Amino acid sequence: MHTRALVLCMALATPARAIGTNYTDPRIELRFDDPSSGAATDSSANSNNGTLAGDAALATSSKPALPGNVGVLVTSGSGYASVPSSGSLQMAGDFSVSTWVRLDSELAGENNLVSKDNPSSGLTNFNVHIYQHHPMLAVTFTAAVSPGAVSNGSSFCDAGGCAAVMNDNFIDNTHPLGTWRLVTATYTDSQKTMRVYLDCGAPVVAAFTTAGGPFNDASTLQVGERKANSSSHTRGAFDEVRVWGAVLSDDDVKALAVAGGLCAPPPDMTPPPDLATPDLAPLRDLAPPLDATIVNDLAMPDLGVPDLAMSDLAAPDLAPLVDQSIPQPHFDFPCCFDDPLFDPTDWRVVQDLTVARLDDIVRYPQDALAAAPDLAAGSGASPAGCSCAIGARVPARPIVEISMIVFSLIALARLRRSRRPAA
Repeated sequence: MHTRALVLCMALATPARAIGTNYTDPRIELRFDDPSSGAATDSSANSNNGTLAGDAALATSSKPALPGNVGVLVTSGSGYASVPSSGSLQMAGDFSVSTWVRLDSELAGENNLVSKDNPSSGLTNFNVHIYQHHPMLAVTFTAAVSPGAVSNGSSFCDAGGCAAVMNDNFIDNTHPLGTWRLVTATYTDSQKTMRVYLDCGAPVVAAFTTAGGPFNDASTLQVGERKANSSSHTRGAFDEVRVWGAVLSDDDVKALAVAGGLCAPPPDMTPPPDLATPDLAPLRDLAPPLDATIVNDLAMPDLGVPDLAMSDLAAPDLAPLVDQSIPQPHFDFPCCFDDPLFDPTDWRVVQDLTVARLDDIVRYPQDALAAAPDLAAGSGASPAGCSCAIGARVPARPIVEISMIVFSLIALARLRRSRRPAA
């Protein structure tokens, strides 16, 4: 890659700087949006303007479809854009380089994209190429260096420096010649790590072991041809060439690709706004739906019962019932007539009789009567072998009428109490 020996130089390190997807502070930004100017005008705040050389020319183009894009740099095999060196372009620490590129034909060796190297020493601050069909980044370090771990590609070191090379081909069946693609390369000085991206795919990640940093001097920056190797001229076109003094993240690179019409937009990771606590004061201030006094003032429904005072309820005349005499039992057997235990006029006898059903004949064995305490209190036992059948018709109507009167009185008293106003 390089033919000159490694030269050790000391340089001040550029402090690392974290950036986001809206980072808009490149050290140089060549948009080529003024074809009539015939120059490479820097759109950044650093005024790193350049000139066109050889067959390089500006042309209008709609690729890539970037906002405000109206022109591109076209190189046809011997042309390039050259930008004089400045302090803002000397990368001694972290940096990133990105460009849209279209290859109209492909060289077998180097197809130079963006480079900043010294043609006399062959040392490189940074070189971004399509090298043997694969995107690559090369850097010369200021101290001895050896390659370390690598993923999704390969790495190597030689006398001129070290490089990280992607596995992916720039030209393939999906991306034939004439296809616009985004190539981005980054270097993280604290980790001595290079990354190279194609569009928004996974990058090659290559680590190196060294105590040095990137070589840098006052060499010019070129687009389309490397100064230390004039045979590396590119046949195609360039747009949106940018260099940052910071490391772009994976999301940054994807945002650049999406802006040019490639890849799906990155997911929106903005957290949702905090949900405000609902104001419950209006609910607390609501009056109760029902006033309890309304319920208390409700009149009792008219049940069709006259409003009578308790004093108006006259006690029923129970004299007719009291005066009714107990019917005399009828004894079927004469032997029981003389039994002193049986007194047909005694109320207790009728009260203790087991009534099978009103108005039916009641049968009361003599031995059961002898066991009744109230009946046995008179005299001795009944004559032996005397079995009596006592029959009596118990009047049921007076008892039923008394029960109905009592229950009516109780019902009227309860109704009266329920109609009293609440205290």
